[in-house]
Amino acid sequence: MPNLSISKVRLVEKGELMTWAAAETLVEGNIARLDANGKATGANATTAAEGTWAGIVTDDTQPGVVEVAGDGCLLYLEKSDGTNALADMNPGDHVYLSDTDKTLADATGTETITVGEVSFLQTYGGGTKLFRVRRQVIDRVGGA
Repeated sequence: MPNLSISKVRLVEKGELMTWAAAETLVEGNIARLDANGKATGANATTAAEGTWAGIVTDDTQPGVVEVAGDGCLLYLEKSDGTNALADMNPGDHVYLSDTDKTLADATGTETITVGEVSFLQTYGGGTKLFRVRRQVIDRVGGA
């Protein structure tokens, strides 16, 4: 499961935006969830409980506080070299929560937790792949 390397998040279209106190160090591009104390912490796909993500950190500049983009937000995800983190994906592809804490991936983790999908916008930079955050969906595979 290749993880997506994200160092910068640009908000292109607003959806649900939240400001939370942070329980641990979270940086721009991290996937966050709320812990039992109502503070932001990293999410991952190792268990359903760890995978109860709420959004992607878009601003970590205030000490102890993070801004998180949630459902409906359209984001440009940038790698540290300035290129598009979604360049190797196709519009409509799902983006998943990784088993690696605070990280997105282009394939499923232990739990199949879809975080959003790749979108394409013709008018942003002449045609750019963007990330649409979607309300949490946990796909259950297999039966009882």
